[in-house]
Amino acid sequence: MEQAELAVEEFKGLTRYDKKIDASLLGGIFLLPLFAALAGAFLFVAFVLWVMKLRLIKKEGEPLGLTWSTLDRTQIALWAAGLISVLFSTDIALSLQGMVLFSTYFLAYFLVASNVRAKRQIERILKVLLISFVLVSAFGVFQFFVDIPITYKLNRFIMVDLAKTEGRRLASTMYAATIFGEYLSFILALLAGLFLVDKSLGGKIKKALLGALAIFCLVFTYSRGAYIGFGVSVLSLVPFIRRKRIFMGLFLAAVVAFIVISPSSVKKRLGEIIDLKQNFSRERLQSYQSAFAIVGDYPLAGTGIYTTEAIYRKYRLHYLGKRNFNYIHNIYFEVAVETGLIGLTAFALMLITVLKKCWAGIFRATDDSLRGLMIGFWMGFVGFAAHQMFDAVLYVGQMGLFFWIMMGLMASIGKIAPSEEEGPKELPEVKMAPV
Repeated sequence: MEQAELAVEEFKGLTRYDKKIDASLLGGIFLLPLFAALAGAFLFVAFVLWVMKLRLIKKEGEPLGLTWSTLDRTQIALWAAGLISVLFSTDIALSLQGMVLFSTYFLAYFLVASNVRAKRQIERILKVLLISFVLVSAFGVFQFFVDIPITYKLNRFIMVDLAKTEGRRLASTMYAATIFGEYLSFILALLAGLFLVDKSLGGKIKKALLGALAIFCLVFTYSRGAYIGFGVSVLSLVPFIRRKRIFMGLFLAAVVAFIVISPSSVKKRLGEIIDLKQNFSRERLQSYQSAFAIVGDYPLAGTGIYTTEAIYRKYRLHYLGKRNFNYIHNIYFEVAVETGLIGLTAFALMLITVLKKCWAGIFRATDDSLRGLMIGFWMGFVGFAAHQMFDAVLYVGQMGLFFWIMMGLMASIGKIAPSEEEGPKELPEVKMAPV
């Protein structure tokens, strides 16, 4: 009888930990795009509670229930590559600081992947994520219409006047406009996936309205990389669409319509993408040349985590332009420079594994909402991979944590969705409910 009562008390103790971990996770996810530092505190509390929960389980001699997936192993491999780069860093003190932030990304991934195990948890996280998105985007809209006399150096509420674009770059509460653009692109991907599987008219209208809000803000971030990433994420739906020609026709029509009706400031930004005489193309091409030179000198372990800005000043090519970058606008080159070919290989394996899991999850999910989320994750990560050919947003903690949390959430959905070991041989058609 005493053993039974003890078992009940242990179960209640674990349940209390689970509830506190859930609450801390939700708080961190809600606050991340709004107040990154405070969000970090909530995530730290969730991590401490998780460790305490594991200690309680171990104390009672129970299995911890931790399993190592292929994605988990690629996370460890990338973290190890970062650690190796610190040992061979050109500035060990700087790399140690960077490694601390780098490590929080992986802790956030494992925290989410290990503690989100039920559909109701995912639904709560999604609800909190969308509420947070609405608040951030609403501030972005406010920022667009009201001239806020606050400079970037005072805080991160940024609105910069651009003489060339004749517009103002929206960043809302994010570190920079390009960060806001990547965040919006990912949210749009999730909304698109959920829209496609939603069978109710009301649900579709709500998601369409949220999508319109996100698109408005995305347009006025003037982030050309985010434009490209979002376009590629939409194209990534092609394998799941039966009437591919109609879909491609609609996509091209939408692109043409966007170019025609967009303000002149947006047209100028879009034109700079293909004009090699403009800074967008020329600066990036020259930064890539510099990256090749750095990797040639530090091929295996790289120059060390977070040393790009310092080392790049010695290698960058100068020209008679308005400005010079202090970093390489390409995440793959940045990873290669800082962690060498070892780190680049681990990073590539991680991305490939993420995309494979998204692909498999779309096949295997038996629940429409989970399938919609997996479609959204597929679009989001494909768009991210494209956008990061022109930027390196993961080096900002706010976006880095968001990216790894989304990976953890995707991994947890893969565990929830019951399925056969292998998916069907034919691609599942994305069926839209009649509107």
